[in-house]
Amino acid sequence: MLLLDTSRSMDWGQPTKLHLARQIAGALAYIGLSHDDRVGVAALGNDIGAYLPPLGNRANVWQVWEFLESLQCRGGTDLGKALASLRRLRPSPGLSVVLTDLLTESDWRRGLLALLGLRQEVVLAQVLAPEELEPGISGDWQLVDDEDERPLDVTLTPRAVKMYRERLGSYVRE
Repeated sequence: MLLLDTSRSMDWGQPTKLHLARQIAGALAYIGLSHDDRVGVAALGNDIGAYLPPLGNRANVWQVWEFLESLQCRGGTDLGKALASLRRLRPSPGLSVVLTDLLTESDWRRGLLALLGLRQEVVLAQVLAPEELEPGISGDWQLVDDEDERPLDVTLTPRAVKMYRERLGSYVRE
């Protein structure tokens, strides 16, 4: 199963994080289908959005790629809830690859535990834009959250950017 975060925060960066997640998922789908594995895809937001049931054989790769291209960013993210709700799809034991920026206030760990409870081997791939890793701005800014549109006034000094990098690095390592 290829599980892509399609929240609005994934529609950021150049190219966007969703574009990169689609490319990774497309490559993994090709590899899986070429080896006679079954590959399914689900879009994740506050719940499961679009869903492509598992398909087998290499001839289905175009269908998977077209499905991936059709995915659009919208709304917020509750990865914990979305991943836990996969149980209603009754996936066979196997591999689940979660492609997300992990920029959510929800308990995404609960969702990963739910996947493990479904006898899934879980791979979590965090997709971040270069601008998130190394912000190239300074001074006074009003940042607006893509998902809930909450504004935050910040002053980006070299010290503040250093603290941001340290906190982000700690979060990524976690």
